[in-house]
Amino acid sequence: AALLEGQQRILRFLIGRVGNSDDAKDVLQDFSMRAITRADDLRDVASVRGWLGRLLATAIADHHRRAARRPKPDLGSDTW
Repeated sequence: AALLEGQQRILRFLIGRVGNSDDAKDVLQDFSMRAITRADDLRDVASVRGWLGRLLATAIADHHRRAARRPKPDLGSDTW
């Protein structure tokens, strides 16, 4: 329930962190799947916000690692 209630707020936060809406939606989906599949790991319901925050931070870091490994377009070539 906490995940669904904060989804739009999280998406706005992610857009600021990753730079665009499409990537933010991808990170949000990855984060949501992690939260769903790892829900049994949550031991104390009172700490749900901190637990979700750690999952979100990991999803953002993973996104940046994947983006760093993607080949960059050669903008210096004479393609004009």
